[in-house]
Parts: sequence; structure tokens; C-alpha cells
Amino acid sequence: SIPWIYAVGAILCVGLLAWLLAEAVAPGGEANWNATMTQARIPTSEFAATRIEMTAFFGVILFLLAAGHAIAFQGLRAKKRWGWIVAIVLAALWSVVIAGIPVLIRLSQRQVRAVYGVT
Repeated sequence: SIPWIYAVGAILCVGLLAWLLAEAVAPGGEANWNATMTQARIPTSEFAATRIEMTAFFGVILFLLAAGHAIAFQGLRAKKRWGWIVAIVLAALWSVVIAGIPVLIRLSQRQVRAVYGVT
């Protein structure tokens, strides 16, 4: 069941990436960004550049997360050591926002480590 957690994570990240890109190019999305930047007191002359920079930054982050989850899913399904390592790294990153702590604990258990050849 653990590999499927990473599959869901990959799908979620791809969905968020699609939402981010749609929000960045849609006229209604542009209005949302502009309202947010107005509240943040960013000068109106910098709206376009700031929106592009933020979209690129969050887009890269979401893409890397989706790729990492997909790699972890494939590695865990094949019971490879590298899959376990990628899964541990992602769980540690997600533990920053609490979500990865249960997965990190499960991946750290002796019987799970043994399945992936980690002693």
C-alpha cells in the first residue's frame, strides 16, 4: 500500500501544477493574482513580472515533487533500494508539513526496510 501513497502524491502534484498554470493564464486567475499582490503591497508596475516569477517558482517545485513521487512509486513497486531512498527523502520533506510523518515512520520499520534490502 505504501507505493500507492506516492502514486496519489504524484497525481495530486500534477493536478496542482495544472491548476497553477490555468490560474496564471486565465483572465479570472490574473485578477486573483493581482488582488493578492495588491494586498501584499507590490507595486502595480511589477505585477506581471512577479506573477511570472511566482508561477515559474511554484511550477518547478510542483513538477519536481510530481517527478519524485513517480520515481518513488516505481522504485517501491519494484522493491528497489533506490525507490526506498527516494521515498524516505520525500517523506522527510513532507514531514515538514506533518503529512509525511506517518509514512516516514512506516518506511523506517525493520520489516519494510528488509523488503527493500536496507538493513
